[in-house]
Amino acid sequence: MEKVEAIYDHGALRPLKKISLREGEKVQLLIKRSLYEIISALEREFEDVDEDLTETLVRERK
Repeated sequence: MEKVEAIYDHGALRPLKKISLREGEKVQLLIKRSLYEIISALEREFEDVDEDLTETLVRERK
């Protein structure tokens, strides 16, 4: 199994490094967003909350 980061661009996932696959080869993907994107989405969701969500998440991870 190989971990490869990719960018979703115009309807397709584009790997950020060269991968060794044959043309038409099927693979399975596990989609994980970056922590920054997750925090940003949560901040937008809870923007009317007074406490700093990033500080809360960091504190809870310890």
